[in-house]
Amino acid sequence: MAKLEFLDATSPNNQVRLKELDRKLSNFYNSEKAKDYWLNADDINNTWKPDTHPYHLHLKNFIKNGDSIVELGCGSAHAYRNLRELGVKYTGVEWAESQVQTNKDNYPSADFIPSSVYSTSLPSGTFDVAISLFTLEHLVYPHKYLQEMYRLVKLNGIIAIICPDFRRSGGMNSFVCGTSSLDFRDKLRTGRLWDALIHLYERKFLFPKIIREQYNTTQKDKKFLIYPNPKCFDGRYYSDTDAVYFVGQQEVQDFVEDMNCKIIATPSNVQDDRFSFCYVVATKES
Repeated sequence: MAKLEFLDATSPNNQVRLKELDRKLSNFYNSEKAKDYWLNADDINNTWKPDTHPYHLHLKNFIKNGDSIVELGCGSAHAYRNLRELGVKYTGVEWAESQVQTNKDNYPSADFIPSSVYSTSLPSGTFDVAISLFTLEHLVYPHKYLQEMYRLVKLNGIIAIICPDFRRSGGMNSFVCGTSSLDFRDKLRTGRLWDALIHLYERKFLFPKIIREQYNTTQKDKKFLIYPNPKCFDGRYYSDTDAVYFVGQQEVQDFVEDMNCKIIATPSNVQDDRFSFCYVVATKES
């Protein structure tokens, strides 16, 4: 049976395992297996619309004409495509080098650099806005990433994060259930009935029970929980099977506030009843 295990990203005892996980994720995003994902993500996010991207459009209200923007984990840079009408000066940071080159070819008026999102070579206090769009959940060191966003933004600048709120929804697609990384339907299709039965029990009953009792949204003593064995490495790759950070709105919001930022927007500011999203917009106070 699978084990629902999380590692505290801030604990010295976990750093060897986390470093190895970070290495594997870096290799994964630079592999052939990940290339289709960039294309799919680009297609889904081609145009921000009220019915599909209410958080993105709400965030857009905080960006002024001519703002300098840095996006850490820019992917296919759909943010630039949706913001360039404002005449923004955009810098995208991405650790997948092939995607960086693709972005340079597609958007020669923007800047792109291949780099770790935890520590870039960009000067401190350079940007008006730092954005993170569905990146935080894929990171082994989310606290270091948030600190880098803070470092790069000017005083009174904007820090903005949009990602899933897994603590609220109660699970991640990356969880390995049963005795293999296969999807439930694939287990049934290939006759792995015992594996499918265990998978169903863990996904529907056991894992939600553990999360509800040990990792619920009100518990603040379990910080930056990282799932060390995401399904993407051995199983099929689709939306969030590469997610490792068990994101919680309150945890992200509290950490941003502890960095001397003022919260100016949360999910309560957006009309959307369909998804459990973590949404934080803040200004850097000092």
